Amino acid sequence: MTGAGRSTVGERVRLRRVGLSIVSSLGLLVGCVADEAANAAGPRSFDAPAVAITTDVDGAILWASLDGEIATEFGDLVASVDVTTDGQRGLVGLAVLADGRLFAGAVAPDERLVVLEIDRETDDHRTVWNGPPTVRGGNGGRLIATSDGDLVFGVGLLNDRAGQADPAEVAGKLIRLDPDGPPDQEPTIESGPWNNPFAFDEAADGSIWVADNHPQDGEERLARGDDGFEPKPIAVMPPDSAPSGLATLGDDLIVCSYNTGALLRYDRAGALTDTIADDCLLDVATIGDGLLAYSTGQTIVIVEP
Repeated sequence: MTGAGRSTVGERVRLRRVGLSIVSSLGLLVGCVADEAANAAGPRSFDAPAVAITTDVDGAILWASLDGEIATEFGDLVASVDVTTDGQRGLVGLAVLADGRLFAGAVAPDERLVVLEIDRETDDHRTVWNGPPTVRGGNGGRLIATSDGDLVFGVGLLNDRAGQADPAEVAGKLIRLDPDGPPDQEPTIESGPWNNPFAFDEAADGSIWVADNHPQDGEERLARGDDGFEPKPIAVMPPDSAPSGLATLGDDLIVCSYNTGALLRYDRAGALTDTIADDCLLDVATIGDGLLAYSTGQTIVIVEP
C-alpha cells in the first residue's frame, strides 16, 4: 500500500513514500446518520472510518475498517475478520459478487495476505486464497468482483524485486481468483509488474484500470490492468499522489490521492479533466447512477460529480 498515517481516526497525516499508511487502529463506527437524508440522492456524508467501500446487490453501501469490521452505512455490523494491523496491515479490500456473496482482502494474524469469503448469517469465513507473507508496507490487498464472476486481487511488491519482474510470480501483480476455489488455488496473473496496485476497478465494458503507487521517487502510472505484462501507461499522475482508490464512472477514471487529498477525474486518453474533491484519503467507489462514495478516513462522502 502507499502512504502512511497515524493510528487515530480523523487525523490526516503525511504519507511516507514507502507505502500507504492507512490509519493503524481505526475504531468502530462512532455515529452514523440513520435517517431519510442518508438514503437521499446527491451529496451527503456519514461518519465511518472506512478503508474500503463497496456496494451490496441492493445498492446499499458496505464499508470496512482497518481493524476488521464490516458495516453498513447505518453502522449495522455485518461481519468481523481477524486481522493484524501492525505495520500498515489490516482489512483493506471488500467486494460483493452479483449473487450477493461477500469477500474481503486482508492480512491475517499470521501476517499473510488472504482472500476470504464471509457468511453474513453466521460470520463464518472460508479462505479463498492463502497468499504470501507481507512486509511493513506496499502489500496491496485491494479486491474487486468482476462482471464475469471472478475476483481480482492486488498484490504489492512485498520487497521482492525478483518476483515482481517474474511474469509467473504474484508479487507486484493483479491476480484473478476463482471465488469457489480452494485456499491453495493457483491464481491467474492478470497484469504487472506493478509496485503496489492498491487502486483499481473494472469498467462497464469489462476493462480493468489501475493507478499504481511507487515506493520511492518513480512515476505513479495510470494504465490498463488487464493488459498482461509490461502495461503501457495512459498517464503519469502528479508527483507523490499516492493513489489509494480508483472508480470507473462511464468513460471516466476517478482516482483518490492519499498524499494530496485530491479526487481526480481522468478520461481514458489519460487527460486530467477535473478535481472533484480535495479530501479523499482511502478509497472511492461508484455507488449508483452518477454517484461516487469516497473515504476521508473518518467519514464517507457521497457526491454527484
